[in-house]
Amino acid sequence: MSSMSKVATLALAFLAAAPSALAGKRGLAWPWYNENTNLDPTKLANGNGNVQWMYNWETWRPAKTTNMNWVGMQRCLDCDSSPISQLKTRAAQQGWNTVLTLNEPDINGISAGTAANWYIQYINPLQIKKAIPSVTSSTTPGQGLDWTAAFISACGGRCYFDYINIHWYGSNFAQFQSHVQNAHNRFPNYQLIISEFALVNPATRDQQVAFLKSAMSFLDGASYVTYYAVFGASSPSKISANTGGGEVGTGSSLYNDDGSLSANVGMDNMSRADGLLKLALAAADLAKSAAVLSEAAQIMANMFSNETDNAYGESLKGLGEIGVSKDNIDEPVMDVEPSSRVANRSEIDTENPVRPYHILVDYETDVLAYACALMQNSNKTICYTQHSVSALPLYETLFRAVNPKSVYTIENTTQEELDRAYSSFFSADNSVLLLPETIYSNIELPGSGSWVIHVGWPVDMLNYIQHIQGHKAFNNVFIAHSDDSRNRDSVADLMRQSSPWPGNLDPIREAASVLRPTLKQSLLEASIELKENAYLDYIACHGPHGHRNCSWEANLLAYHANLYLLDVLQYMNPENDGTEEIEMMLSLPEISPEFVTRHGLEQAVRDGVIRIKEVDSGLNHLSTLPEEYGAVLESETETDALDEHLPQLRPPQEVHSTSSDLLDPKLQSQGAGTSRPLSSPETMPTKSQRQGQGPSLEFNPWAQSIDNTQPPADSCSIVSQSTLVREYLIIEAEFDIIPTVCHLARQGSVSRTICFVKCLNAIEALIESMKKIVPKPIHVVRVGSLTKPVKKALQSGSECLVFSDMYYHVNPELSNEGFDSVIHVGWPDNDNVYTNHTQLRELDTSHVILSRKELNENGPLIFPELQRAGVLPIDPATKRDFNRQTELSTISSERALWRETLASVVSAMHVRSYYMAWIIHHYSGIHKKQEWTSIDVVNNANRHVKEVLLHGYGRQGNPVRGRPAVTAGYVAHFKLEDAVVAGILNARG
Repeated sequence: MSSMSKVATLALAFLAAAPSALAGKRGLAWPWYNENTNLDPTKLANGNGNVQWMYNWETWRPAKTTNMNWVGMQRCLDCDSSPISQLKTRAAQQGWNTVLTLNEPDINGISAGTAANWYIQYINPLQIKKAIPSVTSSTTPGQGLDWTAAFISACGGRCYFDYINIHWYGSNFAQFQSHVQNAHNRFPNYQLIISEFALVNPATRDQQVAFLKSAMSFLDGASYVTYYAVFGASSPSKISANTGGGEVGTGSSLYNDDGSLSANVGMDNMSRADGLLKLALAAADLAKSAAVLSEAAQIMANMFSNETDNAYGESLKGLGEIGVSKDNIDEPVMDVEPSSRVANRSEIDTENPVRPYHILVDYETDVLAYACALMQNSNKTICYTQHSVSALPLYETLFRAVNPKSVYTIENTTQEELDRAYSSFFSADNSVLLLPETIYSNIELPGSGSWVIHVGWPVDMLNYIQHIQGHKAFNNVFIAHSDDSRNRDSVADLMRQSSPWPGNLDPIREAASVLRPTLKQSLLEASIELKENAYLDYIACHGPHGHRNCSWEANLLAYHANLYLLDVLQYMNPENDGTEEIEMMLSLPEISPEFVTRHGLEQAVRDGVIRIKEVDSGLNHLSTLPEEYGAVLESETETDALDEHLPQLRPPQEVHSTSSDLLDPKLQSQGAGTSRPLSSPETMPTKSQRQGQGPSLEFNPWAQSIDNTQPPADSCSIVSQSTLVREYLIIEAEFDIIPTVCHLARQGSVSRTICFVKCLNAIEALIESMKKIVPKPIHVVRVGSLTKPVKKALQSGSECLVFSDMYYHVNPELSNEGFDSVIHVGWPDNDNVYTNHTQLRELDTSHVILSRKELNENGPLIFPELQRAGVLPIDPATKRDFNRQTELSTISSERALWRETLASVVSAMHVRSYYMAWIIHHYSGIHKKQEWTSIDVVNNANRHVKEVLLHGYGRQGNPVRGRPAVTAGYVAHFKLEDAVVAGILNARG
């Protein structure tokens, strides 16, 4: 094949667009030495939709790029061709929508720390999409993707960016594909840009053509790749004459030396059908893009303007008369007229011209602040909350305090009350109507200033669609905590049927920041009664009888309610003002025994997560359910007589009640006789256990089902395991413990693993992060009955990793379940407990993972018990391979992936929950370290989280992020003020 034909073939390969390329992935890496030559970029980007963007490693814009998406690049810290002082001006004048930064600093002597500080100073302020510095494909330690990880770590969450930028030069497509996939696996939370890639010398032109076809097909289909640009959009003579391009030879050039290329020939060679298909795809994509841009522009134009539209909607339509007053704690049952337009719960009516949006925030405490920020610039807003009527007075108080608007709500759900609220709402200017999410109506909101805002995740897609289609508001958005998703299926529907907020979030973020202090002060000033009513309402709505029933076990339900009360509502119990006693449980309100029984909270009371009111105390501190409440609720939920008035909701979803992405601390501390435990003597901790000596077998939650009589033959307490391999493995570095667990659990020969840990609440907080390493479902099994999702998973026989509490016997419901492997992270301090754990059916191996730190402290006690239990040391060679700190280590891949996962923003929230749970575990309840002061517990927590999870200060240990922070409410409730004053505990807000 002639040289000219080969160039034509390569250009044709480059221009053979797949449909996804029409969305703008494909770009030109346009070398600086092309300027003022016979090479014309428009010959490649000729409007056929195949090439959508270009860059030239500089901030100056080349000629003949007027109609192209030009992406500037600040390739250097500061240089003559692209002075840093001109960056912001050039970006604005040239209309960039994205900026690339620093070209291959990993091999140019720029440290990750230097680059991070530079990035924060110069790149963060740009109000456009951003890519962090591009790196080579070098596998030398400290270079390539290692440099990227170090950069993200050095940023410490302070660098704002959208893309990871990588380069690749190598020998074949398989290497290229592996490198791109590896980059995605290491940084799964970010989109990729591949801004340079090609085969290196001595690749021939034919090899380059074959590679380019395979590479572009792969990249077009990779959802995590946003942009790519092949090197190089130049001619053979120019590539040969310039450094920086010589190593790839001339086989990658897209131009001939005379400036020609084969774009027109390529189009001529395509079949007419192919050409028409491409034109149709391009036209369709253009139409979609125009619609989205038009909508986004309209949204943003109205978002922060004072435009109003006071037109009155259609006549108000009543919602029935179910007698539910604000004194009723459970969810209200509303009259519903399901929209006839809702044919399928997973489809949003095409008549609705505006697609709903979502805004996800990092902290649950910010949800209200963002909602208030949006309300400030609206004319008519209907705001739906996750609560029932009883909690609305609190939200009404908060909204009135931070928004100079007329805020209306309802006291009950009668027809008369609803009509009154709607009438007042429509008659006022710049008004807000606050409603429970269980209310449905067809009251339309006219005008471009109309909004429907959901505070928190809507309960499900059907609920959300009915609100959107019933009101026909111009703007629809829900604001939710990114780590607060309860029902995975519903969340998937909501995310699929809504879009991220269009355009720049910074104005809303800034408005929320301004409102945050006022909102906080309003929360502090809000009455105790309002907060306590909202607390009970939260439990009722999310409990077994609530409309947001999450199938949570009692402890998890109590934990989320407590977190909402303490973190979001900033609750401070007046009974504990001035109390100096450290051995106190969280300053929670007392709940009536009737309420506890109604919502199945007995186990939460036993574990000290819920405070129950003394029966004979005579206190009337908190409202309780009316006596007739249970009967009313049963009639509302179990009869068909009122079906015409009830929301047509689906049955409660079976969700992962273990809530692997959220922590569930089991706070095991009782107040000094202030609360009555709902438990029998057999299940209560002994005095020695409360003194921090650890639980004995006498503290057995299943005391009534496990006794000294011989159980049935299939019982886990007597099954012989003579063939079980029992080994212990000593891990030298604390950080390697979790990678070791993950490695053992992900082995192909192991289907099911159960892992016993000493601080289950803390480990649970990390489960979502561990899913990045262990490709199996992960569950948590606690005291009491198994949750429905766990039962379903176990009965299905599917692979899984189960975490359970090391201090207790195996849950009896697991006795008939087969497990391949059992892991103990640490020694259970009681070989009888270990024996019980290793009597599960079908066990092949038992691994006890011991840290060097644990052995240094308790080795003389542990080794005799290991020997007595028949647990032998693993062979020296295997131990050495696990502990090697090189790529030859058995756990090298798990170690690298875990480190990368811990550096992410999402994992930072999980580590924060782990940190707080670890402090709780060691500072309250039966595991409390009696000799520790607040300074001691925080010092140990800081040291622990830095060693195990690489979150902390200082260079030692090479942490990936800074030390976690806690809330001011957390500090107050656990009396940790001394640690804050000492500067060892970070308290935000």
